[in-house]
Amino acid sequence: MNVSPSNLVQCLWEIAKYPVGVLFQDLSDSEWLQKIRPIWELVESLVDKDLVHSVGVSDLDVDRLRLLCEEAKEHKPTINHYSIDGCCTVPAELVEYAKAHDIQLLTHNDPRSCDLDTDV
Repeated sequence: MNVSPSNLVQCLWEIAKYPVGVLFQDLSDSEWLQKIRPIWELVESLVDKDLVHSVGVSDLDVDRLRLLCEEAKEHKPTINHYSIDGCCTVPAELVEYAKAHDIQLLTHNDPRSCDLDTDV
């Protein structure tokens, strides 16, 4: 995959169109993989070119994290930032999977959606 700055910007722009925490969440697993695959291929190419040293994801449950790890050609996520907004614990199955696959599990309690057009 040829990675140019414009390809990266276009990819990030597409992701930024979605409200925080809802990127492709209503898709089936196969539809989700179809959307995520080109993004992850781009991410992996950045690692291959030594432009990025570690890659992470945010708010993937254990099923989606497992799908991404199985789909990754060479570089799996090393971090998953997981929202505990509305609860206090990370699901045990996610903790076990992350531990078994050397994925650092970090938590946050950011709101699931935010309006980026609102002045702070």
